[in-house]
Amino acid sequence: MEFKAFSENVQVIGGGIISFINAFSQRDLALKILSKHGINDVQAESWYSQQSYFNAMKELEQIIGSLMLTKVGLKIVDNVKLQGAGNIFDFFDNVGASYKMNNKGDAQSYYKVTEKGDNYLILETNNPYPDSFDRGLYEGFAKKFYPNANISTVNKENEIRRYKVRW
Repeated sequence: MEFKAFSENVQVIGGGIISFINAFSQRDLALKILSKHGINDVQAESWYSQQSYFNAMKELEQIIGSLMLTKVGLKIVDNVKLQGAGNIFDFFDNVGASYKMNNKGDAQSYYKVTEKGDNYLILETNNPYPDSFDRGLYEGFAKKFYPNANISTVNKENEIRRYKVRW
């Protein structure tokens, strides 16, 4: 379910929120939206309510549109911890571990590579982040390995989404 944390105890690391702030050309607007939802004085290694972060994201989407959330997702790679980043397959095989390094208290989200080819992979996920954010996030990660990489949503059924990462 987009914009709804699986538990009220789930937290997100400040590095991801800093990416949210850095995605804006008008930082004051980002800080104002975050503050409205109880997130102030963001520090990269501190933890914040994931639901409060989602509330800020949802407001952002309502004001500016979903493309801004894709831009936020693209910026995440600059400020979060990553696991298994030796090559694109290793990274996406370990994207769930990277998620757990940056979001704590969430036992429900999962990520699984279901298919691999010479220049693509299919990633299946069930997580509370919005689709537009996830597409930006996965594209940003893929571009670390292949600058021409792109992402498409293969399908959504119930809460499970599948993305095709091409390069």
